[in-house]
Amino acid sequence: MKRCLIITSQFSPSMIADMHRARMLSYHLHKFGWEVTIVCRDDSPIYLDTPKETMDFSLTSVEVIKVAEWPKTMWNLLG
Repeated sequence: MKRCLIITSQFSPSMIADMHRARMLSYHLHKFGWEVTIVCRDDSPIYLDTPKETMDFSLTSVEVIKVAEWPKTMWNLLG
């Protein structure tokens, strides 16, 4: 089985375009026999006023890895 890694800044439960691109791409890749893993930030700052239960975009065939964001001091060192 072929494997695909998608790296995105936001994933469920955020409601922005890059989350939907990653979700739809992973859905279609899985249908064509790919094993998809999504890596995203752990604390997504963008939410709607919608309860989290109604925003279930989970894909059972996709592994989602949530990683911690780098500290602000690290970004300051990089410029």
